[in-house]
Amino acid sequence: MNSKSAIRGRLPARLTLAMLALASAGALGAACGEAQDASTQDAGTNPEAGPNWQGTDCHQCYAARCEATLTECTYDPSCAAFKDCADACPSGPDGGPELQCVDACRTRAQGQDVAGCLAESLEVCSACGGASDAGPDASACGHPLLCQECGPSDDPDPCHQCQDENCCESDQACRDDPGCLDYFNCVQACTADTLRECELECDEKVGAENFLKFNMKLSCVLHYCREPSKCGVEPLTTCDECFIEQCGAEVAACDSDPWCGRIGGCIAFCNDQACYDACYSQYAPGVPLFNASTECLLAECFNPCSDV
Repeated sequence: MNSKSAIRGRLPARLTLAMLALASAGALGAACGEAQDASTQDAGTNPEAGPNWQGTDCHQCYAARCEATLTECTYDPSCAAFKDCADACPSGPDGGPELQCVDACRTRAQGQDVAGCLAESLEVCSACGGASDAGPDASACGHPLLCQECGPSDDPDPCHQCQDENCCESDQACRDDPGCLDYFNCVQACTADTLRECELECDEKVGAENFLKFNMKLSCVLHYCREPSKCGVEPLTTCDECFIEQCGAEVAACDSDPWCGRIGGCIAFCNDQACYDACYSQYAPGVPLFNASTECLLAECFNPCSDV
């Protein structure tokens, strides 16, 4: 399966079947979001010190800059405990969290990567008292995966040029990771008919832990380079165009999550409700993000996508 076949294989799961799936996924998503972690107070936060910083502009900048790191952290219990603890810290004088509280969180839980990204955000986010909001503004393009800092490319291949100019960071992240590179090469060599079948085959051969970086690389290409003149194999429909323009951020958020990124491919094989329910149950942590992308599709693109 070459990269153009991979692009074609992703469309039915995301556009056609997603429209059939929202109702039961919504019920499961609500159930998945009910539990809350009570570990933050144990880690040194003081509920009488004032409101926490989670609703501040500083936190918004931090969350946008560190989204990939925070997503990976969610699936490590100790790291997640640190993240939740730091989120519950009261606001400091510069708009960020009180650093004494963050230090207390670090003594109770492990979250080195998140702590490092938080420290960097406090230095560069103007809302946190930093020098500037260095790097692309995620609010302008909706999601960090779609805000990559890439220069011009002189590659004569239009597909490679598009990736170089729009998806350089996710592409390089995969190239720098031997597991992701092996996963990518495995998908390229796969002879199965669908991307989902190739992913399952490569999960076995290379390791499912390598899926996420591959999926983020592919998601960026799907967003920016799907036209036949670039990396695609079929003309864009009005549904495709609407979904890219109106729901790109929601799709990028889903594809950057190791659970949500699996749901579309799973339901592509479903012919009955029991199958849909099994997919949502298998990848339950990703259901809220999947719902968000599906709700965007229904709200913004129902008419152009109704005949897909």
